[in-house]
Amino acid sequence: MLNFNRLTKPRQEYMSRRWLHPLKDAQQIKDTSPVNFVQNIRVPLLMAYGEYDPRVTIDHGKVLETALKKHGKTYKNIVIGNEGHGFNKFENRIAFYQEMDAFFAEHLRPARGNVELGPLQVKEMPSRDTP
Repeated sequence: MLNFNRLTKPRQEYMSRRWLHPLKDAQQIKDTSPVNFVQNIRVPLLMAYGEYDPRVTIDHGKVLETALKKHGKTYKNIVIGNEGHGFNKFENRIAFYQEMDAFFAEHLRPARGNVELGPLQVKEMPSRDTP
């Protein structure tokens, strides 16, 4: 988990204004944190983390994963080792979307038979250089 006390005072103040304060709002965090309601999850869960994310640390994912295992929930945890918050590197985005596609293919099924797609086409998008 994020060690709030190790943050600079300006960062603590920013986080307290933007989100909840981990000490002053501890009860609200406990009452609303998804990790405390894992038993209510009814569908497979896909989690994705950048190993170096300063906002949602990898430790959050580990705590959630422990709770998911405890309650026998179906999930997939994707950790990209050389990323932070969001996947900015092109190759990591491709890898993530491939993992997501496989997860959806396994866990999402059309209600009535297979879905038929028409021919795929690449659409040219205007760029900033296009008048």
